Amino acid sequence: MVVGHGSPMDSCYHCNHLYNYNKDTISSMRDPDRIDKFLERLGMYWKQVPDWRFGQLFCNMQRFDGSDLFYKEDEDLLILFRKYFSE
Repeated sequence: MVVGHGSPMDSCYHCNHLYNYNKDTISSMRDPDRIDKFLERLGMYWKQVPDWRFGQLFCNMQRFDGSDLFYKEDEDLLILFRKYFSE
């Protein structure tokens, strides 16, 4: 098994969980279309603070939430952004 960036098997940097990116198992992967939807909504919030770099935005969200954002689902992150920007 080959493990590394761009290989059929890749491990998560944070927890070392192995993910199989083989085209035969793509049906078990998350919906790739969710990425564009997420980025569109993220962009809507980010544009409210255009002077922030992405790292600043991410760190501020993590500080606001007080937890590790690594394990949050995409929808939960968007809820967090909505809460932050509504205050």
